Amino acid sequence: MNVLGFTAHRAEKFRQPFETLGGSCDYISVADRNGFDRYRTMLVTGARTIRRERPDVLLANGADLVGFVAILLGIVFDTPVVIRHGGDLWRQRTEKRREQLRRREYVGYLSFHGLAVLNAVTYRLADGYIVVSEELREITHEKTSCPRSRIKVVPPHIEVDRFEPGEQRTAACTPDAENVVLTVTNLRYQGKFRGARDCIDEITGLLRENPDTAYIIAGGGLYYDDLVRYVEAVSSPSIRDRIHTPGHVADIEALYEIADAFVYVSYIDGYPNVVLEAQAAGLPVISNPAHGMPMQIDHGETGFLVDPSTEGSIREPLERLFERPDVSRRIGTRSIERVRRENTADAIATELVDAIGEIHARV
Repeated sequence: MNVLGFTAHRAEKFRQPFETLGGSCDYISVADRNGFDRYRTMLVTGARTIRRERPDVLLANGADLVGFVAILLGIVFDTPVVIRHGGDLWRQRTEKRREQLRRREYVGYLSFHGLAVLNAVTYRLADGYIVVSEELREITHEKTSCPRSRIKVVPPHIEVDRFEPGEQRTAACTPDAENVVLTVTNLRYQGKFRGARDCIDEITGLLRENPDTAYIIAGGGLYYDDLVRYVEAVSSPSIRDRIHTPGHVADIEALYEIADAFVYVSYIDGYPNVVLEAQAAGLPVISNPAHGMPMQIDHGETGFLVDPSTEGSIREPLERLFERPDVSRRIGTRSIERVRRENTADAIATELVDAIGEIHARV
C-alpha cells in the first residue's frame, strides 16, 4: 500500500509512523510555512508527487484546507482520499462559533463559518476516515453518512521515552508539598475548561483534609483567565494558595516528573494525548468515562474512571493512592506497559496502513 500524506501541523508526529514502514509511505508537510500560499505549495507539490509516485491513497491530516487540497488532488488524479482526525470537530466548531458571537468577534465568526462550509464539502467527498476512538467513529458516521466499514479506529502515538520517569528535570512549578496532583489540559475549549473546573471543585475537599497536598493545572488558551478567576474565588486562602495555574508550560515533562497522580476531566475530546503522557510517566490517571478515555484506562488496573458529578469520586481514589504507594506504583507500572504496547509509532504504524488498505479495498 503506497500512501501519500498531507499535513500542515505536527509534521514530526505525522511522519514518525511512516518512517517505521520503510518507504512505502511518503508525506508532504507545509508546517514550516505561513499564510495561504502554503496550501498552493501543497497543491503543486502534491500534483508533482502523485504523477511521479502514483500513490494508492491520499491521507489528509485533518480537514480544513489540507483536506480540501487532498480532495482536489484526489478528484484530478482519480485517487481515493482518507481524512484522519482526532476529535469531534463538529462540536469544536460549534463551540468556537458560539464563543465568537459571545465575544462579538463577527469578522472571525464569518471567516470561521466559511471554513466550516468548506469542511462540510471536504467531509462529504472523502472516501474514508481514520479516527481515534469508537465514539468518534459513530459521530463521523452520523455527520458524514460514510459507511462504518470505511471509518477505522487507530489510536495516536506519543514519544514514550520523552516522559520516562527518573530524568530529574527542572519543573516550571514546584509546590512545597508531599503529594502533588496534576492536570494538563487545553483551555482553548469550553468543554475542557468545564472539566478543569469540576476537578477544582472535587480537589478542594482533598486539599482541605490534606495540608501536605498541592494541585497544579497546566495549560493555556481562551479560557485560561476564566480558570484563574475560578481559583481566585476559592474562599480559603490556605487552599487557594495550593492550587497553581502556571498556564502553558513548554517543558511539560518536568511537571509529570514531580506529580504523584494525574486527574483529567473533559467534556469535549477524542483520545487525549495528555492521558498517554501521564501514563508514560508512570502516573495513575483518574478520568471521566467519556470519549476515548475508556479505551486508554482499564479501571482499577491502569487508572480510574469516575463520574465527576458524584461527590468524592475524584477525591477518594486520590486518597487511596496517597495512602497506598504500592497501589500507585503498580498502576503506574501497568500504565507504562500499556502505552509502550499500544501507543508507540511502531505499534500503530502497521495498524494505520492496514486500516487505510481496508478502506481502499471498499472504495
